[in-house]
Amino acid sequence: MANFKKIKPHYLLGVFLIFFFVISLAIALVLVQKSKETSESKAAATATLSIAPQTSVLSQNQNQEYKIMLNSSVQNEKIFFVRVDIEFDKNALNLVSITPSENFVIPQKTSGESLVSTPAEANSSGKFYAVFVVPSDKFSSAPLGNFEVASFTLKGVASTNSSSISFITNSMQVVSLNSDPNQRNLIISPQNASVTVGSGASSSPSPDDARADINSDGIVNLLDYIILLENFGKRFN
Repeated sequence: MANFKKIKPHYLLGVFLIFFFVISLAIALVLVQKSKETSESKAAATATLSIAPQTSVLSQNQNQEYKIMLNSSVQNEKIFFVRVDIEFDKNALNLVSITPSENFVIPQKTSGESLVSTPAEANSSGKFYAVFVVPSDKFSSAPLGNFEVASFTLKGVASTNSSSISFITNSMQVVSLNSDPNQRNLIISPQNASVTVGSGASSSPSPDDARADINSDGIVNLLDYIILLENFGKRFN
């Protein structure tokens, strides 16, 4: 007890300050580390956008539907805004339509125009864009993980060797909404597609197969089979 009384107050203050400094330094280091981890996590958040099917073969005047798929690396954050820009060979293909999936809608400008290229604009430039958003009353059911954003239909108009259908990433955007709630842009990783447009001759039956084209429409399909069934066993003069 006597020894304790000999300890001067300024020594106690010094010990307290040292203890306080050590604890503060430890807390600061933990906060810096967490901040660094959070920043690295945000920087690494990616959205892989792909076109399915990735390879296709069309005939002239044949339509093909393609799906725009999104796979987010941040599985717990819902995606509520997507803008895509796509280019194609306008000499071989024509855009027919763009349709959002059930999760999204295409918003309108204040002038009433939709935020999407028209087929005429796309077929003139060989490029099209579309903006897709989750309606505000459906934020709770906004998609996450791997899902379909939209579909678009292209029509073969002229034969060509393998031609690309490519994302233009420098003008695209994918935005997620986390539980804070905070918004953040995801880094886009594109997976493009390729298409070959044939001359269209393959769509007509060869002379050896012409007998199967019962209704002579140039295509052997279910209609020919139905005609065959309805007339099977009948005799014709």
